[in-house]
Amino acid sequence: MNIKIHFLDASAMVKLVVNERDSEAIQAYFNNSTGPRQFHTNHLCVAEALGVLKHKFLLKRKNHQANPKEYFRAVYYLMGFIPQLIQIVPDRLEDLSVTDETQHLAKKYHLDFSDALQLCTLKSKFYKGLANSSRFITADRNLALAARAEGLRDAWNCVKDPIPS
Repeated sequence: MNIKIHFLDASAMVKLVVNERDSEAIQAYFNNSTGPRQFHTNHLCVAEALGVLKHKFLLKRKNHQANPKEYFRAVYYLMGFIPQLIQIVPDRLEDLSVTDETQHLAKKYHLDFSDALQLCTLKSKFYKGLANSSRFITADRNLALAARAEGLRDAWNCVKDPIPS
């Protein structure tokens, strides 16, 4: 049985737990049980997703539209998905060659460090051997384009692209 490996970036994880107009596709895909799937991410993406959730909550609070229950529900679901449905993979930040490669990709594609680190993770030995059975999922158009340019053919922009089969 071929299990498809999925790597979620922070933007995709936020779409999983926040009900917005462009969240339906990733939520439907994540909840689809038509085949075995493994979802992965790294620690930095989790931290970034939590930061985005915090920012969304603080922005709503500033505009007097905040609902603390929505914020904590989103955090609760995200943290609940982590041990049960999303595996954390090592990001190897202590390896200076990874930091150098990340910086190179960040400059090349005008990405921030976290986004470029995801590309490095996906290009690592672990994922390289799974190139034909892995999918990178992001809600970030530029990151999806950079992933494809780096040879990651199955990069899904869950906001713009159709839901893959």
